[in-house]
This record gives sequence, C-alpha cells and structure tokens, in this order.
Amino acid sequence: MKKLTSLIAAVTMLSLASSAFAGTIKGSMTKATKNADGSYTIVVKDIKTNKDYAIEVQDVETKGKLDSKKVDSGDEIEVKFNEKEGKNINTKIQKEGGC
Repeated sequence: MKKLTSLIAAVTMLSLASSAFAGTIKGSMTKATKNADGSYTIVVKDIKTNKDYAIEVQDVETKGKLDSKKVDSGDEIEVKFNEKEGKNINTKIQKEGGC
C-alpha cells in the first residue's frame, strides 16, 4: 500500500511539473513585430511589475487584429498566455474597452 501511495504521489508531481504555466498580464503593448512565418512577437509592459513580457502570437484572430491595427503599440491590453518550451504563447488578447 505504501508503494502504491508513493507511486501515485510521484506521478502527480511529474504531471504537475510538466504542465505548461498559464498566465495573464495587463499592460501597454510597447512593440509588435511580424515574424517571417506570419506570427507576431509582441512586447507588453505589465502594469503590476513594470516588467516587459515577450509574447508570441500564433492564432489567426489575434494576428488579424494586429494586421488591421485594431490592436497596436501603445494600446492597453490584457493578454492570456501559456508558457511552452520557454516561450510565452498567447491564448487571448483583449484590448481595454473591447476588440
């Protein structure tokens, strides 16, 4: 029984350690750069920490917002992202006041 409990604890710890980190930041988008593959890399300055976050944008909807300038440098935005393989990959970008 003790071995089973230890095994379950070890598997749980491994699954938690390998799962991606998810985060949300609010702040000003200071830069948007279109990459060769059509994705974007944006830089957002977090309001709370004053830290710059580089976020990779891969989804079609958000790339469209950046292409059409509905979301642009200087805009206050909320970004939800997952950390995957050392990169912050956006899952959603919401401009303050909508969009």
